[in-house]
Amino acid sequence: MIRLLLLLLPALALAAPEHSPWPGGIAIVDLGPAAESRPSAYFDDRPVLVMQRDDRWHAVVGIPLDLTGEQLVLRKNDRPLTVDVVDHAYREQRLTVKNQSYVTPGEKQLERIARERKIIDAALGNFRDTPIGGVDLAAPVDGPRSSSFGLRRFFNDQPRSPHKGMDIAARPRTGIRHHVLSPQRNRRGRRTGRRRR
Repeated sequence: MIRLLLLLLPALALAAPEHSPWPGGIAIVDLGPAAESRPSAYFDDRPVLVMQRDDRWHAVVGIPLDLTGEQLVLRKNDRPLTVDVVDHAYREQRLTVKNQSYVTPGEKQLERIARERKIIDAALGNFRDTPIGGVDLAAPVDGPRSSSFGLRRFFNDQPRSPHKGMDIAARPRTGIRHHVLSPQRNRRGRRTGRRRR
């Protein structure tokens, strides 16, 4: 099985994803008319995706699955914006396991978890300011989902952290498809904007 962490964003070609304002969902926030210059938007001091939709600028913000509170607060330039967040019921999975290492990880498992956390945090902290015309994401491999995003797991009635990825069962060494953000193009079909790493 290949375990994959995915940032789940539905297909976004000419329209943004549906506004789903709950923990683990996506907030679509109106930033003003597209006649104005493209604004900057930030959540938790990190830049977020800003796209044009129906002659308006919109921020597309992933809401943390572990968000507490009833509001999401982001910033447009230097002005705060708030989004009301509602509850959402994710599926639960309750397992009875004999191997206690699955309930309370041992030292070696904790070290592996810490190593993987650094890799994941580095990936999530990477941002490139590139104007795009759409986002089209497909599953990175073919195969059945063995676990889905947001799943609440209980091992021997002890709650685990909500599942922040999507697991797809596939054979070892299966090639992984990469995803490309569609660059925004001008009328002549040329790419526009500069990339910042």
